[in-house]
Amino acid sequence: MFQENRFISERLNNVSITDSSLFNVFFIESTLNDVRFSNSSLILEIDDSHFERVNFDNCYFSRSLFDHNKFYNVKFIDCEFSYYVNFKDNIFKDLIINNVAINEREWFDDFLEDNYFDSSFLERHFVEERIEENHNGEDGISFYIMCKDIETTFEELYAAGQQPGADAGAQNAGGNNAGGADDVQDADFEEVK
Repeated sequence: MFQENRFISERLNNVSITDSSLFNVFFIESTLNDVRFSNSSLILEIDDSHFERVNFDNCYFSRSLFDHNKFYNVKFIDCEFSYYVNFKDNIFKDLIINNVAINEREWFDDFLEDNYFDSSFLERHFVEERIEENHNGEDGISFYIMCKDIETTFEELYAAGQQPGADAGAQNAGGNNAGGADDVQDADFEEVK
């Protein structure tokens, strides 16, 4: 039997909730500032609340409702929105959603239609399709909400790891090469004349 936990007009500040299973938790007219949920399974109902600098990392959501809330600088990273997860009449500012699994592409369309966003959200987020193996061992299409800003950052870090110092070499090739030669070679530690 699930126990219902109601938090009415609660304030959570500087809290980290890790490796938890929170079922049937209700936040009503509450404020969450600098709160981090990570590695958790969640069934939530959150109504008329204010979230600021709240991160959901590697969380599994099911049967959850977020209704008429204000979300400022909130991040959902590496999460899954399973069945019956709905966001209705929320205001989002500086929202980042990256690598979040959804059941179908239409979920994202409904999410956009049913909530209010700053214009940058629409410019930065998209749905990516992936071929993945399901629980029956069969290939199927999975859908993920991705953020272009984070994707670019990962690509840049990967590229930097593959070619360390590539930028520095490119900068020196044009500026310090008096002879104008494009061929740059390593030299031993000896005086070069």
